[in-house]
Amino acid sequence: RFDTLVIFLGPNDPWDIVEDGKRHIFPSDNWVEKYRARVAEIMAFCKQNRVQVIWIGLPNMRNERTRQGAVVENRIFSEEARRFGFTYLSTEELFGSLDEPFRKHIDDPQKGQLAVRTNDGTHFTPTGLRMISARLVEAITTGRTP
Repeated sequence: RFDTLVIFLGPNDPWDIVEDGKRHIFPSDNWVEKYRARVAEIMAFCKQNRVQVIWIGLPNMRNERTRQGAVVENRIFSEEARRFGFTYLSTEELFGSLDEPFRKHIDDPQKGQLAVRTNDGTHFTPTGLRMISARLVEAITTGRTP
């Protein structure tokens, strides 16, 4: 039995949803409604089973469609987390706002330029993953989001 679920997904989601033979075009209002329902279903299941959720928001992406997806999805993730009383953990403070240009590297005052993203513009290097993990551990141990 576990009491906390950490969810970090979505970069591959900004594509049309086909359900019951009907296509919902990304990012139409119908697509948002269908995607929101999927997120809410996960959160409702967790709430019903007394499992806390920490939903990690998507970072900026190099590809425009996945970046646009992150904007739409993060809004849904954060709104639904708030509605269910769960935690939404943004990655924008670590890797840059979604309205800024994509950055593969970030400046560290002590170490200089750190590669935090891989060449595909979506995934993370081990350094980037450690940064997310540190933020996650802080949220879990303090009960607060940084």
